[in-house]
Amino acid sequence: MDRIIFRENSEISIAHTISKNHFPKKVEMVSEVSPVREDQIIFSYPFYRLVFCTSGSAEFIIIKEKKPFTLEVSEGNAMIIKPEAFIKSINHKPYETCGILLRPQSMDYFTNDHLCRHRHRFMLPIRYVRKELYLLFEQCVEFSNIDRLRQQYAMLIWAHFDEIIKKQTQSKGAHITFIKVKYYVIKHFQHGINRKIVAAELGLNQDYLNALFQQFSGLSFTQYLLKIKLEKANELLHDKNLSISQIAKLAGFGSNTYFGRQFKRYYNMTPLHYRKSLD
Repeated sequence: MDRIIFRENSEISIAHTISKNHFPKKVEMVSEVSPVREDQIIFSYPFYRLVFCTSGSAEFIIIKEKKPFTLEVSEGNAMIIKPEAFIKSINHKPYETCGILLRPQSMDYFTNDHLCRHRHRFMLPIRYVRKELYLLFEQCVEFSNIDRLRQQYAMLIWAHFDEIIKKQTQSKGAHITFIKVKYYVIKHFQHGINRKIVAAELGLNQDYLNALFQQFSGLSFTQYLLKIKLEKANELLHDKNLSISQIAKLAGFGSNTYFGRQFKRYYNMTPLHYRKSLD
């Protein structure tokens, strides 16, 4: 079974609408006459579909506190179907991770670091969803008999989803920019580059460039560049045909003294002593 269908004023338990060995891929609201009526307020996102009605019934599933949570609003009154009964009825263990189940078309909004896998589905962990979003759902339950207030909270929920998607999209774009800059640094670190040069070459603000490296590497741009140079020097020191002066130049250092001082700070020994320790 690919979906669960609730009908208006239906008293049938969710446990009886699902086969024992399958978990629903989709939850959908329909009325006795038509799937969409004039008195319905429908909000859609690539990873979620939420239906509110000014009258009649509406259902949606969220994942909360490691358990499926189903809300049914019927004739202005809210009824919560207990998640324990739902899990027991289908012989299914509670989710190990909290979050919102994602549809395939929503994958472009998030990086793999944001997602966790549950069977064949992907889930956005709850830590990436604002706590206030769930508080709004709970308040919708409390005030579901007031149509106007319910619509107001529906609009607030929409705004929260919009904010979540914008933040995740911006984060993904920033990470792509960081990867491009990192590739440029690795390719050109031997040519005397610095933050100003790289920022100008790639058309980025220097402060933004530094913030990117702080966010994704935990280092400032200058610290990251120095780390790359010193790691290259470490590699070259294994070649005994190269002098210390040649290694400093090949690793992108303009001064032998500066190279020696930074190498000792990083490895707790001079380049010469490090080379001798390899014997």
